[in-house]
Amino acid sequence: MRNAQTLSLTYSGTRPQTILFHRDAAIQRANLTATDALVADWTPDGERARAYARMRTMDHLGATAGGLAAALAAWWLAPEDLWMAVCALVVVTLFVAWLARRLRDRPGLAPAAGSPPTGWWPHDRALRRPLAVITLAVLATRISPLLILVQVAGLPAEGGSSAWPLWQICLGWAALGLVQAAASAGAGHLAERFGEVGTLRLGWLAGAAVFAALAYASGTWLIIAGLAFGVLAGLTEGAEKSWIASLAPKHERAVSFGALALLSAIAALAGNAACGLLLASWGAHVFLVLGGLAVLAALALPRR
Repeated sequence: MRNAQTLSLTYSGTRPQTILFHRDAAIQRANLTATDALVADWTPDGERARAYARMRTMDHLGATAGGLAAALAAWWLAPEDLWMAVCALVVVTLFVAWLARRLRDRPGLAPAAGSPPTGWWPHDRALRRPLAVITLAVLATRISPLLILVQVAGLPAEGGSSAWPLWQICLGWAALGLVQAAASAGAGHLAERFGEVGTLRLGWLAGAAVFAALAYASGTWLIIAGLAFGVLAGLTEGAEKSWIASLAPKHERAVSFGALALLSAIAALAGNAACGLLLASWGAHVFLVLGGLAVLAALALPRR
């Protein structure tokens, strides 16, 4: 949406986000500071890991609430009446917009000195390896929970009837969100004790074990492996952002997080597309490939 003074871009990932661009250079510097960069600016160095962990905890709790609401709607409403649940989402969205009506940037925060960075890629060479390693890991670790449910719930990858009813699949999605929230809540303490790199290495190696279990487990153990996948996402997402924040110069934090978001989105899209395609042809053995990628990413982390 565009007018004479602003350009508004809205996109949707795990949650809808909108960025407003203004033609005035000073306003551009303020508006281009993304949420992750704001957290890095406002939070002391020793508390960033816990701050990002809390952000992810709240995000996953929101996903849990959404999954529970969807499960209730699928259980209570007939398939032809599910449009009412969609209408309810509009009401919730308007309510959230009303709650956010008075939100403002932090008052008195001085802008970073110097000219704003240009381009989409950070100039600091210290960020190249971390961004590359995280991108490699995201190919495996940002697999959609729906693909995990395809394996756990017995959904045929090529389509058709499911082994689980719709409400139970939604409940499984909510359970994954709850596990992710619990893991995120503890990830901040792990990052403070072992550092971001140590937490990522632990999380990605644990993720490789989870993928192996998804490939070979069955019955109750397969459900446990599916829930364990939520631990992988909960442990690593906040640590990735905290690691980038600790390395990026203050004047390049917004650009660095923008590059991270772009690379992560591309890698997640490629990983999910490949996983879905290979799951239909190879079956569960595709999770061994994902586990191998997670191990490679863990080995590529710097030793410190």
